[in-house]
Amino acid sequence: MEQDEKTAEKFSSRCLQPAVETYIRLSLVPEVVDEMMSGNDSVDFSTRMFFQYSVLKDLLSKDKFCLFIEYTSSYEKFIRGWIQEKIEEHFSDGTKLLELEDKYLKQCIRCIEYGIQKAHVNKEATQKEFVQDICKELGNKLVMSQDALSTCMALLKEATAEKFANSLKKSVKEMEKALQKKQKETGFKAKLDGLGSKVLNNLTVKLGGCGEKCPFCSAPCEAGAVAHKVHRVEIHRPEGLGGYRSASMKLITSICTSSVSTDMRFSNRDTKGLWHPYKEFKTFYKNWEISADKSYTTSDYWKYVMVKFNEDFAEFYDAEPANIPTEWRTISKEDADKSLKEAFGVI
Repeated sequence: MEQDEKTAEKFSSRCLQPAVETYIRLSLVPEVVDEMMSGNDSVDFSTRMFFQYSVLKDLLSKDKFCLFIEYTSSYEKFIRGWIQEKIEEHFSDGTKLLELEDKYLKQCIRCIEYGIQKAHVNKEATQKEFVQDICKELGNKLVMSQDALSTCMALLKEATAEKFANSLKKSVKEMEKALQKKQKETGFKAKLDGLGSKVLNNLTVKLGGCGEKCPFCSAPCEAGAVAHKVHRVEIHRPEGLGGYRSASMKLITSICTSSVSTDMRFSNRDTKGLWHPYKEFKTFYKNWEISADKSYTTSDYWKYVMVKFNEDFAEFYDAEPANIPTEWRTISKEDADKSLKEAFGVI
Protein backbone atom coordinates (compact mmCIF):
# COMPACT_ATOMS: atom_id res chain seq x y z
CA MET A 1 0.00 0.00 0.00
CA GLU A 2 1.37 3.41 -0.98
CA GLN A 3 2.04 6.01 1.70
CA ASP A 4 -0.89 8.21 0.56
CA GLU A 5 -3.28 5.27 0.87
CA LYS A 6 -1.96 4.38 4.33
CA THR A 7 -2.30 7.95 5.57
CA ALA A 8 -5.78 8.32 4.06
CA GLU A 9 -6.86 5.06 5.73
CA LYS A 10 -5.50 6.24 9.11
CA PHE A 11 -7.23 9.61 8.81
CA SER A 12 -10.47 7.85 7.92
CA SER A 13 -10.34 5.19 10.65
CA ARG A 14 -8.80 7.22 13.48
CA CYS A 15 -10.38 10.64 12.91
CA LEU A 16 -13.46 10.40 10.71
CA GLN A 17 -14.95 7.09 11.85
CA PRO A 18 -15.04 7.83 15.62
CA ALA A 19 -16.53 11.26 14.86
CA VAL A 20 -19.18 9.69 12.63
CA GLU A 21 -20.07 7.08 15.27
CA THR A 22 -20.35 9.79 17.93
CA TYR A 23 -22.58 11.88 15.68
CA ILE A 24 -24.86 8.91 14.98
CA ARG A 25 -25.05 8.03 18.66
CA LEU A 26 -25.94 11.60 19.71
CA SER A 27 -28.49 11.89 16.89
CA LEU A 28 -30.20 8.67 17.95
CA VAL A 29 -31.08 9.99 21.42
CA PRO A 30 -33.84 12.46 20.36
CA GLU A 31 -34.95 10.02 17.65
CA VAL A 32 -35.48 7.21 20.17
CA VAL A 33 -37.30 9.57 22.54
CA ASP A 34 -39.53 10.78 19.70
CA GLU A 35 -40.18 7.23 18.52
CA MET A 36 -41.25 6.20 22.02
CA MET A 37 -43.58 9.19 22.39
CA SER A 38 -45.07 9.51 18.91
CA GLY A 39 -44.15 6.46 16.84
CA ASN A 40 -46.27 3.41 16.09
CA ASP A 41 -47.57 1.67 19.24
CA SER A 42 -46.47 4.65 21.34
CA VAL A 43 -49.77 5.09 23.19
CA ASP A 44 -48.20 4.27 26.59
CA PHE A 45 -45.87 7.26 26.18
CA SER A 46 -48.11 9.64 24.23
CA THR A 47 -48.88 11.89 27.22
CA ARG A 48 -47.86 12.02 30.85
CA MET A 49 -51.42 11.18 31.92
CA PHE A 50 -51.64 8.11 29.70
CA PHE A 51 -48.19 7.05 30.83
CA GLN A 52 -49.38 7.06 34.45
CA TYR A 53 -52.49 5.15 33.44
CA SER A 54 -50.44 2.54 31.56
CA VAL A 55 -48.11 1.98 34.52
CA LEU A 56 -50.99 1.52 36.96
CA LYS A 57 -52.85 -0.70 34.48
CA ASP A 58 -49.76 -2.88 34.15
CA LEU A 59 -49.38 -3.09 37.92
CA LEU A 60 -52.98 -4.23 38.27
CA SER A 61 -52.63 -6.85 35.56
CA LYS A 62 -49.55 -8.35 37.27
CA ASP A 63 -51.14 -7.95 40.71
CA LYS A 64 -47.94 -8.55 42.71
CA PHE A 65 -47.10 -6.91 46.01
CA CYS A 66 -43.37 -6.65 45.20
CA LEU A 67 -44.24 -4.40 42.23
CA PHE A 68 -46.76 -2.26 44.10
CA ILE A 69 -44.38 -1.64 47.00
CA GLU A 70 -41.55 -0.70 44.65
CA TYR A 71 -43.90 1.70 42.84
CA THR A 72 -45.13 3.32 46.06
CA SER A 73 -41.85 3.39 47.99
CA SER A 74 -39.31 3.85 45.16
CA TYR A 75 -41.34 5.58 42.48
CA GLU A 76 -38.54 7.00 40.33
CA LYS A 77 -36.52 3.77 40.40
CA PHE A 78 -39.62 1.81 39.45
CA ILE A 79 -40.66 3.96 36.50
CA ARG A 80 -37.10 4.14 35.19
CA GLY A 81 -37.06 0.34 35.11
CA TRP A 82 -40.53 0.27 33.55
CA ILE A 83 -39.56 2.76 30.84
CA GLN A 84 -36.30 0.93 30.11
CA GLU A 85 -38.18 -2.33 29.70
CA LYS A 86 -40.61 -0.71 27.26
CA ILE A 87 -37.77 0.87 25.25
CA GLU A 88 -36.05 -2.49 24.86
CA GLU A 89 -39.33 -4.13 23.95
CA HIS A 90 -40.11 -1.47 21.33
CA PHE A 91 -36.74 -1.74 19.58
CA SER A 92 -36.17 -5.46 20.12
CA ASP A 93 -36.42 -6.44 16.44
CA GLY A 94 -33.54 -4.08 15.63
CA THR A 95 -35.14 -2.79 12.42
CA LYS A 96 -35.96 0.74 13.57
CA LEU A 97 -32.56 1.36 15.16
CA LEU A 98 -30.79 0.10 12.05
CA GLU A 99 -32.94 2.36 9.90
CA LEU A 100 -32.09 5.38 12.05
CA GLU A 101 -28.38 4.55 12.13
CA ASP A 102 -28.27 4.20 8.36
CA LYS A 103 -30.07 7.52 7.96
CA TYR A 104 -27.42 9.41 9.96
CA LEU A 105 -24.53 7.43 8.51
CA LYS A 106 -25.59 8.48 5.02
CA GLN A 107 -25.87 12.10 6.21
CA CYS A 108 -22.31 11.97 7.51
CA ILE A 109 -20.93 10.35 4.37
CA ARG A 110 -22.57 13.00 2.19
CA CYS A 111 -21.05 15.74 4.37
CA ILE A 112 -17.60 14.16 4.22
CA GLU A 113 -17.75 13.68 0.46
CA TYR A 114 -18.91 17.26 0.03
CA GLY A 115 -16.08 18.41 2.31
CA ILE A 116 -13.53 16.52 0.21
CA GLN A 117 -14.96 17.93 -2.99
CA LYS A 118 -14.96 21.50 -1.67
CA ALA A 119 -11.44 21.22 -0.25
CA HIS A 120 -10.18 19.76 -3.52
CA VAL A 121 -11.22 22.87 -5.48
CA ASN A 122 -7.78 24.26 -4.65
CA LYS A 123 -5.64 21.96 -6.77
CA GLU A 124 -2.44 23.54 -5.47
CA ALA A 125 -3.20 22.81 -1.80
CA THR A 126 -0.80 20.57 0.08
CA GLN A 127 -2.07 17.46 1.81
CA LYS A 128 -2.01 19.25 5.16
CA GLU A 129 -3.93 22.26 3.81
CA PHE A 130 -6.36 19.89 2.15
CA VAL A 131 -7.11 18.07 5.43
CA GLN A 132 -7.34 21.36 7.31
CA ASP A 133 -9.96 22.56 4.81
CA ILE A 134 -11.93 19.31 5.26
CA CYS A 135 -11.84 19.65 9.05
CA LYS A 136 -13.00 23.25 8.78
CA GLU A 137 -15.90 22.23 6.55
CA LEU A 138 -16.96 19.39 8.89
CA GLY A 139 -16.36 21.28 12.12
CA ASN A 140 -20.00 22.01 12.89
CA LYS A 141 -21.10 18.39 12.45
CA LEU A 142 -18.22 16.01 13.17
CA VAL A 143 -15.98 16.53 16.18
CA MET A 144 -12.67 14.77 15.70
CA SER A 145 -10.17 13.79 18.35
CA GLN A 146 -7.43 16.42 18.40
CA ASP A 147 -4.83 13.86 19.46
CA ALA A 148 -5.70 11.52 16.60
CA LEU A 149 -5.85 14.45 14.17
CA SER A 150 -2.42 15.70 15.25
CA THR A 151 -0.95 12.23 14.72
CA CYS A 152 -2.40 12.01 11.22
CA MET A 153 -1.38 15.56 10.32
CA ALA A 154 2.22 14.68 11.17
CA LEU A 155 2.12 11.96 8.49
CA LEU A 156 0.98 14.29 5.72
CA LYS A 157 3.44 15.40 3.06
CA GLU A 158 4.04 18.81 1.51
CA ALA A 159 3.09 17.36 -1.86
CA THR A 160 -0.17 18.38 -3.51
CA ALA A 161 -3.27 16.52 -2.36
CA GLU A 162 -4.36 15.03 -5.70
CA LYS A 163 -3.47 11.39 -5.02
CA PHE A 164 -4.26 11.70 -1.32
CA ALA A 165 -7.76 13.03 -2.12
CA ASN A 166 -8.50 10.02 -4.33
CA SER A 167 -7.19 7.67 -1.65
CA LEU A 168 -9.35 9.38 0.96
CA LYS A 169 -12.49 9.05 -1.17
CA LYS A 170 -11.81 5.32 -1.40
CA SER A 171 -11.17 5.05 2.35
CA VAL A 172 -14.41 6.86 3.14
CA LYS A 173 -16.35 4.36 1.01
CA GLU A 174 -14.66 1.50 2.83
CA MET A 175 -15.43 3.16 6.17
CA GLU A 176 -19.10 3.40 5.20
CA LYS A 177 -19.24 -0.31 4.37
CA ALA A 178 -17.44 -1.21 7.60
CA LEU A 179 -19.87 0.84 9.68
CA GLN A 180 -22.89 -0.63 7.89
CA LYS A 181 -21.56 -4.10 8.63
CA LYS A 182 -20.94 -3.18 12.27
CA GLN A 183 -24.45 -1.74 12.61
CA LYS A 184 -26.02 -4.92 11.23
CA GLU A 185 -23.97 -7.17 13.50
CA THR A 186 -24.48 -5.19 16.72
CA GLY A 187 -27.48 -6.24 18.81
CA PHE A 188 -30.22 -3.75 19.71
CA LYS A 189 -29.44 -4.01 23.44
CA ALA A 190 -25.80 -3.01 22.90
CA LYS A 191 -26.94 -0.10 20.72
CA LEU A 192 -29.36 1.15 23.38
CA ASP A 193 -26.71 0.73 26.07
CA GLY A 194 -24.38 2.78 23.88
CA LEU A 195 -26.76 5.73 24.15
CA GLY A 196 -26.08 5.88 27.89
CA SER A 197 -28.79 7.18 30.22
CA LYS A 198 -29.85 10.15 28.08
CA VAL A 199 -32.93 8.52 26.56
CA LEU A 200 -34.06 7.14 29.90
CA ASN A 201 -33.43 10.45 31.69
CA ASN A 202 -35.31 12.39 29.03
CA LEU A 203 -38.38 10.15 29.10
CA THR A 204 -38.37 9.95 32.90
CA VAL A 205 -38.44 13.74 33.18
CA LYS A 206 -41.09 14.15 30.47
CA LEU A 207 -43.39 11.41 31.74
CA GLY A 208 -42.55 10.69 35.36
CA GLY A 209 -42.83 14.24 36.63
CA CYS A 210 -40.56 16.00 39.08
CA GLY A 211 -40.06 12.91 41.25
CA GLU A 212 -41.53 14.41 44.43
CA LYS A 213 -44.10 12.33 46.32
CA CYS A 214 -46.97 13.29 48.61
CA PRO A 215 -45.50 13.28 52.14
CA PHE A 216 -48.42 11.19 53.41
CA CYS A 217 -49.66 8.75 50.75
CA SER A 218 -46.56 8.74 48.50
CA ALA A 219 -48.54 9.52 45.34
CA PRO A 220 -46.25 11.22 42.77
CA CYS A 221 -46.58 14.96 42.14
CA GLU A 222 -48.81 15.63 39.13
CA ALA A 223 -47.72 19.22 38.48
CA GLY A 224 -45.73 18.06 35.46
CA ALA A 225 -42.09 17.87 34.47
CA VAL A 226 -41.42 21.59 34.07
CA ALA A 227 -40.18 23.65 36.98
CA HIS A 228 -42.93 24.44 39.45
CA LYS A 229 -42.98 25.89 42.92
CA VAL A 230 -45.92 23.93 44.32
CA HIS A 231 -46.36 20.14 44.27
CA ARG A 232 -49.83 18.65 44.09
CA VAL A 233 -51.68 15.38 43.60
CA GLU A 234 -55.15 14.97 42.12
CA ILE A 235 -55.73 11.36 43.17
CA HIS A 236 -54.54 10.64 46.71
CA ARG A 237 -54.30 7.13 48.14
CA PRO A 238 -54.91 5.57 51.56
CA GLU A 239 -52.08 6.87 53.72
CA GLY A 240 -51.26 3.38 54.92
CA LEU A 241 -49.79 2.70 51.49
CA GLY A 242 -47.17 5.31 52.36
CA GLY A 243 -46.49 3.70 55.76
CA TYR A 244 -48.65 5.97 57.92
CA ARG A 245 -50.12 4.41 61.03
CA SER A 246 -52.13 5.32 64.07
CA ALA A 247 -50.77 5.60 67.60
CA SER A 248 -51.70 1.93 67.99
CA MET A 249 -49.30 1.13 65.09
CA LYS A 250 -52.09 0.16 62.68
CA LEU A 251 -51.85 1.31 59.07
CA ILE A 252 -54.51 3.90 58.37
CA THR A 253 -56.97 3.99 55.48
CA SER A 254 -57.73 7.72 55.67
CA ILE A 255 -56.96 10.03 52.74
CA CYS A 256 -54.63 13.03 52.94
CA THR A 257 -57.34 15.51 51.89
CA SER A 258 -59.57 14.28 54.71
CA SER A 259 -56.77 14.20 57.27
CA VAL A 260 -55.78 17.83 56.71
CA SER A 261 -59.38 18.91 57.36
CA THR A 262 -59.52 17.20 60.78
CA ASP A 263 -57.75 17.40 64.12
CA MET A 264 -55.74 14.27 63.32
CA ARG A 265 -52.00 14.28 63.85
CA PHE A 266 -49.10 12.63 62.05
CA SER A 267 -45.61 11.56 63.01
CA ASN A 268 -42.62 10.78 60.82
CA ARG A 269 -38.89 11.40 60.37
CA ASP A 270 -39.48 15.00 59.37
CA THR A 271 -41.23 15.68 62.68
CA LYS A 272 -38.46 13.72 64.49
CA GLY A 273 -41.07 11.30 65.76
CA LEU A 274 -43.24 13.97 67.36
CA TRP A 275 -46.96 14.15 66.63
CA HIS A 276 -47.98 17.15 64.56
CA PRO A 277 -51.43 18.37 63.36
CA TYR A 278 -52.19 17.49 59.75
CA LYS A 279 -53.76 20.95 59.42
CA GLU A 280 -50.32 22.47 59.89
CA PHE A 281 -48.54 20.20 57.41
CA LYS A 282 -46.98 23.22 55.68
CA THR A 283 -44.73 23.64 58.72
CA PHE A 284 -42.75 20.78 57.21
CA TYR A 285 -43.97 20.69 53.61
CA LYS A 286 -44.10 24.30 52.39
CA ASN A 287 -43.99 23.30 48.73
CA TRP A 288 -46.98 20.96 48.90
CA GLU A 289 -50.61 21.88 48.29
CA ILE A 290 -53.11 19.43 49.80
CA SER A 291 -56.69 20.68 49.73
CA ALA A 292 -58.81 20.03 52.80
CA ASP A 293 -61.79 18.02 51.57
CA LYS A 294 -63.66 15.56 53.79
CA SER A 295 -65.88 14.47 50.90
CA TYR A 296 -63.00 13.08 48.86
CA THR A 297 -62.49 9.33 48.82
CA THR A 298 -59.77 7.39 47.10
CA SER A 299 -60.46 5.34 43.98
CA ASP A 300 -61.58 1.72 44.02
CA TYR A 301 -58.22 0.95 42.46
CA TRP A 302 -56.27 1.86 45.62
CA LYS A 303 -58.96 0.43 47.90
CA TYR A 304 -58.53 -2.90 46.11
CA VAL A 305 -54.74 -2.71 46.49
CA MET A 306 -55.02 -1.84 50.19
CA VAL A 307 -57.40 -4.73 50.85
CA LYS A 308 -55.45 -7.36 48.92
CA PHE A 309 -52.02 -6.45 50.28
CA ASN A 310 -52.96 -5.11 53.71
CA GLU A 311 -50.85 -7.64 55.60
CA ASP A 312 -47.96 -7.32 53.14
CA PHE A 313 -47.82 -3.54 53.55
CA ALA A 314 -48.02 -3.95 57.32
CA GLU A 315 -45.08 -6.34 57.33
CA PHE A 316 -43.06 -4.10 55.03
CA TYR A 317 -43.63 -1.03 57.23
CA ASP A 318 -43.29 -2.99 60.49
CA ALA A 319 -46.83 -2.04 61.46
CA GLU A 320 -50.16 -3.70 62.22
CA PRO A 321 -52.62 -4.34 59.37
CA ALA A 322 -55.21 -1.62 58.82
CA ASN A 323 -58.84 -1.87 59.87
CA ILE A 324 -60.37 -2.18 56.43
CA PRO A 325 -63.83 -0.66 55.89
CA THR A 326 -66.34 -3.45 55.19
CA GLU A 327 -67.46 -1.98 51.86
CA TRP A 328 -63.89 -2.03 50.54
CA ARG A 329 -63.77 -5.82 50.75
CA THR A 330 -66.42 -6.18 48.05
CA ILE A 331 -64.30 -4.36 45.43
CA SER A 332 -63.12 -6.72 42.69
CA LYS A 333 -60.15 -6.47 40.37
CA GLU A 334 -62.61 -5.58 37.59
CA ASP A 335 -63.97 -2.74 39.74
CA ALA A 336 -60.42 -1.51 40.30
CA ASP A 337 -59.77 -1.54 36.56
CA LYS A 338 -63.01 0.32 35.87
CA SER A 339 -62.21 3.03 38.42
CA LEU A 340 -58.75 3.45 36.93
CA LYS A 341 -60.24 4.04 33.47
CA GLU A 342 -62.72 6.51 34.92
CA ALA A 343 -60.00 8.40 36.80
CA PHE A 344 -57.95 8.86 33.64
CA GLY A 345 -60.83 9.28 31.22
CA VAL A 346 -60.03 6.12 29.29
CA ILE A 347 -62.93 4.66 27.35
